[in-house]
Amino acid sequence: MKSVWYLFVFTPLAVFGSLVWQSTEVDYRASPGETSASVTYTFTNTGMTAVHILGVRPSCSCTKARTDKLVYQPGEMGEVSATFNFGRRVGHQVINIDVLADDSDSSDTTLTLAAEIP
Repeated sequence: MKSVWYLFVFTPLAVFGSLVWQSTEVDYRASPGETSASVTYTFTNTGMTAVHILGVRPSCSCTKARTDKLVYQPGEMGEVSATFNFGRRVGHQVINIDVLADDSDSSDTTLTLAAEIP
């Protein structure tokens, strides 16, 4: 009599929060005389658990960025607001904003603000 062995591998389903961004890039064309640009990046938690925002870090001290809160429940929308103060800068400028979160898909998202300053 022959023995037959079967091997079954069970993979548990990952049940995590997941931030889906409407857009991670903004192109901004400043008008003459403008001294700053304020932009908003919108996202939705499409996962099954809450997502915690651990940090929002602009690449330059000329930019301030914040979230409207730190914890987003499943299905909840949120935003990151950023203000880039031009100072004496002119021409094409690119500012990155790193958003750190505990979501499963991308715990680190880089938002980009590309500004054209006359």
